[in-house]
Amino acid sequence: MLHCLGLVLLRSGRREESIQAYRRAYNNYKETVGITYHRFGAVCGKIAEYHTSLNQFEAAEYAYETPVYNPRLANINYSHFFDEAYKAYTSHLHPHYLPELARHHFIQGESLERRGDHAAAQASRAKAQELYNKIAPQTYAAVLGLDVLNALVAPWVW
Repeated sequence: MLHCLGLVLLRSGRREESIQAYRRAYNNYKETVGITYHRFGAVCGKIAEYHTSLNQFEAAEYAYETPVYNPRLANINYSHFFDEAYKAYTSHLHPHYLPELARHHFIQGESLERRGDHAAAQASRAKAQELYNKIAPQTYAAVLGLDVLNALVAPWVW
């Protein structure tokens, strides 16, 4: 529910409220269904996208969790958002998650490029392209971009 709320708020232009909902969804998924749940990966990706869009690259990569019942007490537990998303998408090795994994690699590549890590960005985008080639019909050629990948995943992911 919090994941969906984050999406609705984001698409309504309420970006700051959206990121708060995504952060709450992050903690909720982690506590209830665990870090291998594919929607946990989607939430990690949304938080990383938010911080990347603000050129907050360290914040895009690392999160902190706060206790659910007392958000004023910081329980610092650093975790790499992109790593967590990757682990969630690959933990079940189900081909259904390949579009989300391709999108994840593309977004990670964009983030790495924006912060100046060109070699890592190129490797991440190459992985996105490789996964896209497995997913897309061979007759459909496209310049890989977020719009192309968004067409392959469920709308609540992007």
